[in-house]
Amino acid sequence: MDFQKFYFCKNKIQNLGFRRKIELNHSTKIRITHNNWYAELFSKTKRSIKRKREKKRENRSSAALSLQKQWALLNVTSVASSGSDDSNKNILFSDSALYSLYSPIYEVYAQLIEAKNVDENDSAENQTLTNNGCSNYINANLPENYIVLVSRGVCTFERKVQIAVANKALAVIIYNNDQNVITMFIKNTSIPSIMVSEYVGNLLKQLATHSTVFVSIKPGPVEFIQSGSLPSRSSVYFVAFAFLSVVLVTFVWLTVYYIQKFRYINTKKRLDEIFR
Repeated sequence: MDFQKFYFCKNKIQNLGFRRKIELNHSTKIRITHNNWYAELFSKTKRSIKRKREKKRENRSSAALSLQKQWALLNVTSVASSGSDDSNKNILFSDSALYSLYSPIYEVYAQLIEAKNVDENDSAENQTLTNNGCSNYINANLPENYIVLVSRGVCTFERKVQIAVANKALAVIIYNNDQNVITMFIKNTSIPSIMVSEYVGNLLKQLATHSTVFVSIKPGPVEFIQSGSLPSRSSVYFVAFAFLSVVLVTFVWLTVYYIQKFRYINTKKRLDEIFR
């Protein structure tokens, strides 16, 4: 009987030890899982901070790029049918243009072609011929090397450049709808893209329609915008703080004024009632 109790107690102790071992292993797994979770959270936070820093650095570089204007020199020439020697070139006119913000900057010389396309929203029965360059060109017999002329509007600048690249143009000239030129924001571009005024664009359009003209695009001077002309962050904060202070003081003064006025009116009424 004593031996039975002994073996019973021994088995019970062994079972308790085995269960305790299982519990310890389970808690260890939980602790390891928690440690892995904390490590993963830390790595995610670190990656997020790194991405934010890279985005901030990219925004700073974009802001630095926006502080300069890259001009282009535009030379329009006519070429005799005998060849393209310098002696046969007749310079028709020269003008300046403005590169887009992320445009590649290098010299390009090719024949000028006005884009001919139809709007994608037009029906098959009622198609309008235009030169906005927002859809695939339908020009007949496009040369191997050419610079395309498109008008501003209908779609984005980036869309116009993408269509030009798809049609194997060497460069894009976009003419504005007024006499000003702006720096176009075209981030994804592999060919030079420049903007000219409406007057120059219409002149190029007439020349390309009635004759064969060649265009040379060369990098011109860089115009830097003085960073001192832009307000600094501290000055903006100072002006905002001063404005809020003036508003607060005015509000307090008006509040005190109307309180005093209200008290004066009530006191006057009481005195009138007393001495009536």
